[in-house]
Amino acid sequence: MVSDQKGNGDKRDGRVRKAERVVELEFYCRTPGVEKEPVVLTVFHDGKALDKITFTKKGSIRKKYHLPEAPGQEQRLLLNVSRTWVPHEVLGNFDRRELGVGVKIHKK
Repeated sequence: MVSDQKGNGDKRDGRVRKAERVVELEFYCRTPGVEKEPVVLTVFHDGKALDKITFTKKGSIRKKYHLPEAPGQEQRLLLNVSRTWVPHEVLGNFDRRELGVGVKIHKK
């Protein structure tokens, strides 16, 4: 289950061209133990929280964000995830990346 709220952890950012007024993103959570300790993803733009998404089970959610137009410039979305995990520590494999929430940009 995923819930949405307006509204902090590891910060990542994505760039969006300002000519693209609407950006559609899909967020994926595969974090072990998410059922017992939910993962909270907060999406920021220009220092303001646009969205707060709480994952209480593994899965994905698609969201659209309407950003102000500013032709020829880039905008940044800052993603802040409440906790991360390292596959090597959980699965005993060779993957030592620190993972949070996956993000896919949907193009029109």
